Amino acid sequence: MTEAASGPPTTDWEELLKTWLHDPPDKALSIRGHEKRAVRYQAAALGYEPEGARDTKETVTGDILSSVADRLPLPNPGKNFERAVDPDSGGLRIVHPLSGEPSNLDTPSLDPDFVEDTIAGIITGIPDPDMRRRYLALWRLLPERLAADHPFYSRLPAETRVPDHSIWQHLDAAAALSLAHQGGKPAFLSYVLGPVQPFIAAARSLRDLWTGSAILSWLTFRGLQPILEALGPTSLVYPALRGAPLADLWLRDQGLIDLIKSPAKTKLRSPSIPNRFVAVVPAGPDGDWAKELGEACRAATLDAWRELNSNAHDSFKRAVEDLTIPWDERWTRNWQAQVESYLTVSVAVLPWQECEENTLAGLWGKSNFEDAFPHVASVRKLNTLIPDGDRYGTNGGATHTGQWQTLLEMSARLMEEQRRIRHVPAYAPVADEHGRYPAKCTLFGTYEQIGPAELSEAATHWKALGANFNFQGIRLDENERFCAIALTKRLALAGVLGNQLHLKPQDLRFSDTATLAAATWLKDQEVYPEGYPKVWNGQWLHLPRGGFEAEEMTEEKEKERLANVILDARTRAGRGNAPPTYYAIIAMDGDKMGEWLSGKRAPKLRDTYHPVIRDFFVKIEGADKILEENRPVSPALHSAISEALANFAVEIAPKVVEDHDGALVYSGGDDVLALVPCRKAAGCARELQMAFQSEVQEREDSTPILMMGSRATISAGIAIVHYKNDLRDSLAHARAAEKRAKEAGRNAVAVAAVRRSGEHRTTLLTWDRLEELDAWVKAFSDGASDRWAYQLMTDVTSLVRLPDGALEAELRRRIARSDDGTKAAVKEAFGADKDTAAGEVVAMRFRDFKEKHIAHFGTQTPATNYLEEYLAFVQTASFIARGREEE
Repeated sequence: MTEAASGPPTTDWEELLKTWLHDPPDKALSIRGHEKRAVRYQAAALGYEPEGARDTKETVTGDILSSVADRLPLPNPGKNFERAVDPDSGGLRIVHPLSGEPSNLDTPSLDPDFVEDTIAGIITGIPDPDMRRRYLALWRLLPERLAADHPFYSRLPAETRVPDHSIWQHLDAAAALSLAHQGGKPAFLSYVLGPVQPFIAAARSLRDLWTGSAILSWLTFRGLQPILEALGPTSLVYPALRGAPLADLWLRDQGLIDLIKSPAKTKLRSPSIPNRFVAVVPAGPDGDWAKELGEACRAATLDAWRELNSNAHDSFKRAVEDLTIPWDERWTRNWQAQVESYLTVSVAVLPWQECEENTLAGLWGKSNFEDAFPHVASVRKLNTLIPDGDRYGTNGGATHTGQWQTLLEMSARLMEEQRRIRHVPAYAPVADEHGRYPAKCTLFGTYEQIGPAELSEAATHWKALGANFNFQGIRLDENERFCAIALTKRLALAGVLGNQLHLKPQDLRFSDTATLAAATWLKDQEVYPEGYPKVWNGQWLHLPRGGFEAEEMTEEKEKERLANVILDARTRAGRGNAPPTYYAIIAMDGDKMGEWLSGKRAPKLRDTYHPVIRDFFVKIEGADKILEENRPVSPALHSAISEALANFAVEIAPKVVEDHDGALVYSGGDDVLALVPCRKAAGCARELQMAFQSEVQEREDSTPILMMGSRATISAGIAIVHYKNDLRDSLAHARAAEKRAKEAGRNAVAVAAVRRSGEHRTTLLTWDRLEELDAWVKAFSDGASDRWAYQLMTDVTSLVRLPDGALEAELRRRIARSDDGTKAAVKEAFGADKDTAAGEVVAMRFRDFKEKHIAHFGTQTPATNYLEEYLAFVQTASFIARGREEE
């Protein structure tokens, strides 16, 4: 990095590329000789061999900084390398960075030619002087290309003695810290964009809902682009960008269009950039460089927001004028005032030079670092216990262990405080010539409609728009009387946003909620809505036969053909299998993510070390207790969290939701919002939860990708809602269910059955109960009656007083009195053998439900009526199986 005449330094991309490849990707396969392989791979990347590299063992600044930040206390390898760790019998022990679970990684023999050829293949065609493009191409493609042929390359550890982070996480950290230390110490730059939930939830359709999420994702990415352009992608600590669809589009715009594939449409339609990011950047004198970069991020976001709104304004104005409705320039002034007052972009900069450890302790209200951060201080003490002859240098090389974690905590607090005192821009609507103001927007109630102020004129205005407005297939209902923010959401996909995402109009069609509710039914009946793009309306699935004529559908041949297709499908399905009218909204959110970043949920040191190193420490007096401390968060561990969340958001969630016939609104890493047919809800949510908590998943090309691991948890709310319900109200039910799962202790799911008849019931469940929910849905779908459950619910107040044994006996008796079809369907659904009575199946399921409920959520005061909870659970399954109200 070279310093410009004034302002922040400019990046030396050649030096950055050398730093990023200072360690060879295959280092763990053979520690001895890895320096020579690094030089060889650097030469392949640069097009020349670094001067003097073969004669001296260069000290790489980024490697030192990254190693210092990542390093845990370690003894030296020993005189006979007895504490060195190399592959053993074709395998390496690795540790999941978040769960601490060990596994064995199969590793074949070293193949430097393969690595060198892969590097050369990536940079072919990129001119020698263009080191920026070479760096970007290798950062994006080298891990992927190596792992495509040999999957183990994606998981090779950077340090075989502490094998809990990959070589790629280490290389990224080295590059980032090398740049950030130019001109002094680094700074953390934090960014948060808002509002989020109110903006997304203000929606009348699935398209509106998705567009709100896509706009925020795109705006955040535009906000981080100044960092990408100045420092490259490794400077982003969170989120991880390798493989992110918007990042790939950006890379293609950097001249890598022939190397980087255009992201799949399903990924582009899955907003995955969260509304916040953290970067490590050069601070500069008094933090000025970082502050300047932060302001550039803020300006880039607001410029993109204005671009989006300006395009929507011009499109709306033209469409209005095309309808011979005169445009009042006061409407433009109101539009601009609304746009300028809506978004909040918070940027916080924490220069490291202002945060010496004793200073941090004082900010935590303590007199010294040891009192402020006792766990980190305890881990550092492990250095002093290493005998002199077994120690690196004089201090064990880990005097800065935990520094990253403490600074990151301070950065988070700084952002939190800044957001509390954020400036609220003034908003003053413009009155008409008579001093009147337009009525409020029907979506964003704090803003006025873009139209006449006088009520009768406004009614005429919006009625005309409702009847005639059509902008590239986008329409307005006469009851949709929108402000600038709502109109921007509605029109964005036909303008700037659609162009930026490289999505064509046919890629941007969204099902209405009636169609989504019946998606699986339609597929089973081989009815494909996309075949009727101009006339399809999901509500027609539920019209009576005479209703088609009332809709004047027979006036057009296409509508008449569609009417016949729907009627034929309903006839084939039969009266007992009508199109469902209910769908599910799944809202999921990772539990205690802040504690992961602060190190409170990190694995124990004992689980992090390789057994060779752990056994060394166990023999030292006083070390055993320290090994029970949590591993401090380091750059690489932070990178692992970001990588796991990005993998879930980009690679897992979109496919799982699509496989369950659903629509993904967003997947920001630890949070998901999706709409699916109600019968698919339990399976979809359970698959997402299991993937989130898995150690590793696979991409479609079988490449292993890191996930959050078994110790991470996620909570969810599932709302079963009618397609006619107001979408905002339906979302509120899903959020309320998610909140209940969180408040009950997390790592849980709450299912809310929101019947249109007015009866609402929410059931709190452990995650494994979703599999039982699906089993009950199957039983009721196969003909089981739920009459026994309703009869028991009527008597629940008296039944709950019975002892457990007597209560289970009553359950057996009631089921025994059910019809044979019910008993057979229950046994079939739960896989009971022929000698087990259906009543015994239900009694065992209830007993298991109660025991697990108490074990997970604890006993409650007043005591939970577990029978009532279980019967409500069964009734919800029956309701899902029907997919509609009783007719």
